[in-house]
Amino acid sequence: MSCMTNKKFILIVVALLLSSCAPMYETQYSYLPPRGTQGQLCLSNCEMAKMNCEHREDMDKQDCERRADRDYDYCRYRSGEKYCYRDTCSADYSYCVSSYNACYRGCGGRVDEHQVCVAFCDQR
Repeated sequence: MSCMTNKKFILIVVALLLSSCAPMYETQYSYLPPRGTQGQLCLSNCEMAKMNCEHREDMDKQDCERRADRDYDYCRYRSGEKYCYRDTCSADYSYCVSSYNACYRGCGGRVDEHQVCVAFCDQR
C-alpha cells in the first residue's frame, strides 16, 4: 500500500471508531386505550395479531438458524473449517410493532412515540 492509501485507511478506521460511540436511541411507545367495551374488544384483536406476527418472526428466525447450521456443517465437511462462517439470524419485530400501533389507533386508542437514549448517552 502507498503512504496515501495508508492514511486514508487510518482516517476511515478512526472515523468508524468515533462514530461507534455516538449516542444510540430507541423509540418507545406510550399507549392510551380507547374508552368503552367495543374499543377494548378491538384492542384484543390487535394483541392477537401482534402475537401471531411475533410468532411468525420467531419461526422465521428458527428456520434461518437451521439453514445456517446446515450450510456451515456442509462447508466444514467440504472445505474444512478455515474457509467457513456461520450466518447470523435475528428476528425483526418492527413490522409487528408498527402494525400493532396502527391497529391500536384504529380502535380509537392513542399511541405516543418518544426517543430514549439507550447507550453512549454522555457523549453529546
